[in-house]
Parts: sequence; C-alpha cells; structure tokens
Amino acid sequence: MTLKGKEVDAGAAEALAQAAKDLHGRDLYVEAEALPMALEFAEWLPTEAMRNRLRTAQNSFVVAVANSRLCSPTIVRNLTPLRQLFALCPPVLAWVLRGGEAPDVDGIAPAFAVASNEGTLDQYHTTMKEAA
Repeated sequence: MTLKGKEVDAGAAEALAQAAKDLHGRDLYVEAEALPMALEFAEWLPTEAMRNRLRTAQNSFVVAVANSRLCSPTIVRNLTPLRQLFALCPPVLAWVLRGGEAPDVDGIAPAFAVASNEGTLDQYHTTMKEAA
C-alpha cells in the first residue's frame, strides 16, 4: 500500500505478487481480523482493471456460495464479510493484482466460506447493529 503511482504503472504490484511464496501451503483460511486489511486493499487498488477483477471475484464468490451445497444459514449470515475477505484469498489476490487466467471461484468459494467462517465474524454483526 506504499507503492507510488509510477511504481504501480511500472508493474511493481504484479512483480510483488509473482514473487510471493505461500509458506504454509494453499490454505483457504483467512482470519476474520483481516477484514480491515481486505477493505483497505479494495480501496487501495490503483487501476480500474484491478478494481473490476476484484468486483468480478467477489460477485462470483456470492453466486458460487449460493449455488453450493455447503451454503447454510451461518454462511449466509456472514456472506458480506466473507465476500470482503475473499479479496485476500491467495489465488484471488494474485489474479486481482496481475490479471491473467481467473481463479476457479466455483471450486474455491464454498471451501473458503466454510474455512473462514468463524465466530469472530460476529463482531462484524455487532458493529453493524451498533451503527444502526
């Protein structure tokens, strides 16, 4: 998030994404505490193409979860924060930053929703109730 405009234009974000290594395997779990980071990431995206890829991934996430047999009331209740956290899922994050072939959202989304759906997301609902 500290990249300058000319660095982004020169391909720095894509180079960083390509250089990243997943040290813990292709985990689909993203902690609920990462929600502020996911929101900041979405706001930071410097190009319209990146923002479009993120919107596409997040919208596809909702459709894939809704069509999945793993969809349950607990998942639906947390669909908004899960949709936002999906931006940090490694294959989605890499695609948003560098483009290329889109990840298999239909295959990833239901497992991501189940793996990342934890009680901490209740904080999201508490905050929303307080705001209301």
